[in-house]
Amino acid sequence: PGDLLVLAATFAWATTAVAMRKYLRDVNAGVLVFYRFLIGAAVFMAYLAATTRLTVASVHQVLVGVVVGVGSVLYYEGLKRIKAAQVSALELSTPFFAAALAYLLLSESFTVMQVLGIILLVPGIHLLSRKEEAYF
Repeated sequence: PGDLLVLAATFAWATTAVAMRKYLRDVNAGVLVFYRFLIGAAVFMAYLAATTRLTVASVHQVLVGVVVGVGSVLYYEGLKRIKAAQVSALELSTPFFAAALAYLLLSESFTVMQVLGIILLVPGIHLLSRKEEAYF
């Protein structure tokens, strides 16, 4: 059941890029992200109100929300301008940047799995982000 849930979540995430490109091209990305986060916030606030108290434990929580919000706006703006496959390829570079920032800002070291993943990730992203004419 867990594997099927992961597969379903992956499929749902992948189809959002295609649906966004097709149906939401004329919608302002800021408005789209605002309503998306508003619905999610309402659900989580109701859950938190029922299970715990509603507090902001750290300013980092707010900063993470702002960064994710800005990233989401840029993601949807990117979907308007370039192909969904190219946006997804760039999105796949997230683990590389997370590992690089952890190394630079937190003095963490790279693991063998991270290095192997980056070695596989870079050419994969390059191939996915190339123009389609190169393949045909």
